[in-house]
Amino acid sequence: MAMLSFTKIPSSGLMYRWTIMNAFLLALFAAGYVHGMLDLFIADDTYLTQALVVIFGAILVHATMVALWFRKTWRYVEEFGLYYQTAKGEGRALEARDEIEEMLIRKLSLIEIAGPVLVALGLMGTVLGIRIGFSELGPNIVGDLAASQLALAKFMSGLGTAFNTTLVGITGMVWNMLNLHMLKQEASRLYVSITA
Repeated sequence: MAMLSFTKIPSSGLMYRWTIMNAFLLALFAAGYVHGMLDLFIADDTYLTQALVVIFGAILVHATMVALWFRKTWRYVEEFGLYYQTAKGEGRALEARDEIEEMLIRKLSLIEIAGPVLVALGLMGTVLGIRIGFSELGPNIVGDLAASQLALAKFMSGLGTAFNTTLVGITGMVWNMLNLHMLKQEASRLYVSITA
């Protein structure tokens, strides 16, 4: 009976750290939802906050796919290393190193721009929310109680949108930065392992 031989795949613990950190942050949001702390976000009648959450969710899914790609790539470190050593022997070490570095950087490019995009969208929501808030205010509401109440309700709704989108954008950026940091560390480990 032939024995199967398995190559030990080096593990950097990325997926453990990834799962623990993201599960913890998702649990915080779930607890906030259960205790009614996220009702203000759900009540946003412009749907900007919900759109930001959906965009962040897509970014988080993409980042998770990149983390899984890094995990899978560890299986091929020896082949990448062999490619690099062969290129080095042929005098193409810098070219091969640049190719490997570009491959790793390309995987992180969308995640790198996602943080600033989330903040920019959050700030756009802030401006739009304030614009909505001020849209009903004017001299025509003076003396008219019903119009004043309607204008005040619209103003508060606009401010709610402004604060919510800013908070979601900044929270998404910080969360994304934590994930990006882990992925950059993993990319560095892979690069060093391949080019060693």
